[in-house]
Amino acid sequence: MRCYHLSLGKALLGLLDHRPMTGYDLKKILDHPTEKRPDRKVYQITKEGQETFLNWLNKFPVQLSQTCRSQFLIGIFFSSRIKLEELAFEIKRYKKEIEEQLRYLNKVEQWIKDYSREKKFKEDAFY
Repeated sequence: MRCYHLSLGKALLGLLDHRPMTGYDLKKILDHPTEKRPDRKVYQITKEGQETFLNWLNKFPVQLSQTCRSQFLIGIFFSSRIKLEELAFEIKRYKKEIEEQLRYLNKVEQWIKDYSREKKFKEDAFY
């Protein structure tokens, strides 16, 4: 099974493909604004960068949610060797982690909607 991970470089290309941005704009979108003063250098995607980004963007993985070498799933496979109570505890812990990830993704969705509304990019909110 092959894992596909979004690299920071691809994320930056995607943002710059949308529009030119300052380093501060990029940082704000990627990980919330910080207390530091931003530099005002404006970054813009190059033709080669745009081609690289679009080539990557058009190659979706066959399986969208992948678990690569999951220690948890390997442990589940051999779970007949541990106590049932321990297995139940670990499954509940796994479920809690997934629920936290879902809450975070819901926040990301709201950030996207807020950003789109603020910047009047309503057509981009869907994506």
